[in-house]
Amino acid sequence: MDFQATSPLLMVSVEEETWFVSLNGEKTVPKLKNSQKDMCIGSSHGWLILLDESSEPYLLNPFNQSRIQLPKKFTFPHINRVTSECWRGGECIWVSYTSGFTRRFGPTEYKWPVLSIKKAILSANPSTHEDFVVAVIYGNESRIAYCRNGDDEWREIQDGDSYAYFDIACPDGDLLYALGKNGTVEVWDLTASSIPLKKKDRTTQPSCPKRFIDAMIINYPGRLYARKFYLVPCAKSGQIFLVVRYVGKFVTSDGIVVSHPSMVWPYKTIDFHVYRLDTTTSAWKTVKSLDNLALFLGGNHSVSMLVSDHSDLKADAIYFTDNYWARMYGHYLYGAHDMGVFSLEDETIHQFLNIDLQKIKPPSFWLVPESSKLVT
Repeated sequence: MDFQATSPLLMVSVEEETWFVSLNGEKTVPKLKNSQKDMCIGSSHGWLILLDESSEPYLLNPFNQSRIQLPKKFTFPHINRVTSECWRGGECIWVSYTSGFTRRFGPTEYKWPVLSIKKAILSANPSTHEDFVVAVIYGNESRIAYCRNGDDEWREIQDGDSYAYFDIACPDGDLLYALGKNGTVEVWDLTASSIPLKKKDRTTQPSCPKRFIDAMIINYPGRLYARKFYLVPCAKSGQIFLVVRYVGKFVTSDGIVVSHPSMVWPYKTIDFHVYRLDTTTSAWKTVKSLDNLALFLGGNHSVSMLVSDHSDLKADAIYFTDNYWARMYGHYLYGAHDMGVFSLEDETIHQFLNIDLQKIKPPSFWLVPESSKLVT
């Protein structure tokens, strides 16, 4: 049966079962029919982007179980060679990178670090658009690679101005936006040719407000906090938002961020700051209210939605899931637990689901069906 959803769903795994939960907390879709060893690395336009247990990428439509295989992992620009061998009843793989580094992955290890993908998105819904593009941020240097439907290899976007990227978005199917260092926004036209064409007239390096600088240096220093950056361009309104998420690296049960590591205290999101790009002055401006918007952030394609179109949505809210990949699998007691709803009005965080778990595997993702009314 081809299930149809009209509002955002949360993909959550509990006790080796993967469900999709609606905004009112109801389970809406039966157990996801993919291996528990497969790793979700993104969701976009109603589809999931996953790596199988050998780290081969593919797309999955969770509503009708349609599957599209993507180019093989060894075609990624930062990989020279991948070899495998049987070892103790399982597969052991050796990965040789262009940097000269070689890494071995044993049979029981997760293979997703082979590619080290931080973000994966689609330019359009594969169910309705044959000529879609898959774009990812990958590798230790956080570069951008892409492939078109039907390609047999991944290609790197080589004319970028930033040496590392934090987020990518494709709100309308035609333009690929990328968030670089120091709040830089770069744009490529995906329709110009087989190779994305850099739109220099749309690329900008906005100035950052004092609040942004103070937060980075004084209020949320790097020794205590991790920062996550999200780019949310709105195709209909033309607005571009930058969202900064501050995650306490070690947070006690009393909510105190401590400086010394502990095997007991997990990481936890403490605050969000939102900025809007003023194209006239080329500056990021502090946003105190999202008005009629709600944002959905995490490992998914960052989107904004009109609250008036969805009765279960909260205004001025950021719905977030855990995408702290560097810490998610570093400890058996916690990981993928850091999700909830942040109110921009009173700067509080509430739980979206009543799940008393500190370790969720695989991690949760927001899935926004194509039929949802989006601003992005």
